[in-house]
Amino acid sequence: MFGRSVLHRLVEWAESPSRKPLVLRGARQVGKTTAVKLFACNFDQSIILDLEKSEDAALFERGLSVEDLFQAILLSRQEARASG
Repeated sequence: MFGRSVLHRLVEWAESPSRKPLVLRGARQVGKTTAVKLFACNFDQSIILDLEKSEDAALFERGLSVEDLFQAILLSRQEARASG
């Protein structure tokens, strides 16, 4: 499955008092999305953005401020829940 180091690093990130948004990069088809989804199960709420998906990438192409980007992400996820 996944090496403990990946999940361990995600736990370290979550426990860090000075953490910043998490960006997970790597080659295609190595389990990045699966690892993040498994990790997200530890939280009541999570938002996973996949920049390979055009609707997620489009959020970042609009030149929004950080505050407006955050609101746009929340709104896009609320719309996704309502429709599906």
